[in-house]
Amino acid sequence: MKRTLLSLVALTLLVATSCKKEEVVPAAGSSLASSATIQGIVRADTDITNASSELKSGAIILAKYNKADLILNPQLGVTYPDVVISATTNSAGEFSFTIPTAGKPVTVEIIPQDFKQDVITGPLTSNSDVLFSDGGTTLVVIEKEVKLYDINY
Repeated sequence: MKRTLLSLVALTLLVATSCKKEEVVPAAGSSLASSATIQGIVRADTDITNASSELKSGAIILAKYNKADLILNPQLGVTYPDVVISATTNSAGEFSFTIPTAGKPVTVEIIPQDFKQDVITGPLTSNSDVLFSDGGTTLVVIEKEVKLYDINY
């Protein structure tokens, strides 16, 4: 009987200590959550009769990162999903993302979406539906950092 009881206790301890627990970032509203900010201004040359590019309101910007960056001990061989969030520029061409960090660096791909718009080429002329495109970039952010990234189409 003692042997059976000791075997059960040993088996229970073995099972309890062999489990791995993934530690993830606390919920976004949690006081323990850590994050970084990416912000910038979007400009597009929609009026070539002047010397500067115009601020672009209504532009859609995507930010993509992988959930593995938010896990303290990611498991090898496990495929973690990407997270994609979007922001739309305001009337001043500004956008901002809050990226969770879990206290470690997070790689974020910034993906500006293409758009079509008329371009003023002279006092009485314009080109219709000009495609504006930007290849984006990859940034690495850390906890409490504010990273600036302006986009010029």
